[in-house]
Amino acid sequence: MQPVNCAKRDDGGLGLIELIIAILVSTIVLAGIATVLFNSWLTQNDVLSTSEATTRGQLVSSQIERAVRNATDFKTEASETQLWVHTVYDNATGTDPRTCQAFDLGGGKAQMTRTAANLGTAAWTTWIDDDDQQWVVNVRATDGKPMFHQDGRVLSYAFEIVTDSAPVKFEGEVSMRTAATGGDPCWLP
Repeated sequence: MQPVNCAKRDDGGLGLIELIIAILVSTIVLAGIATVLFNSWLTQNDVLSTSEATTRGQLVSSQIERAVRNATDFKTEASETQLWVHTVYDNATGTDPRTCQAFDLGGGKAQMTRTAANLGTAAWTTWIDDDDQQWVVNVRATDGKPMFHQDGRVLSYAFEIVTDSAPVKFEGEVSMRTAATGGDPCWLP
């Protein structure tokens, strides 16, 4: 029989405490990585939302300014969310000697219509809708200001588009360049 040597034992593996510590450290590192990725995803959504709102707001603002600059007459509705514009222009074909445009920024939507007839019967086209847009949530008045305000031949506008982060504000003032050329405005029957 051979003597048993108890002094020599093989302890080459991981112990339970070492395994628990390795799992704990790995969990902390993975949680940190997950937090960074999640915050990056949220930041990307905020940037996309703001970019989308900025693009759409600039489109609406430029269309309003172009219409008023070329207008022979315009009016704001009592609710101050609608703007109606009458423009006479030279058409090369000689047809449709007037253009009637209306803008509506009420009810969380930005809408526009264009017609050669009375604006009261025209169909609206929606640019921004709080129901249809993935990032743009709502069009609303800026800090209690009226969306449209008329002072003679000058129009002031102010609106903001609510996004996933801070709202994007649009304000401006534009005046008519054209002298009134007569004719019935688009809102008269």
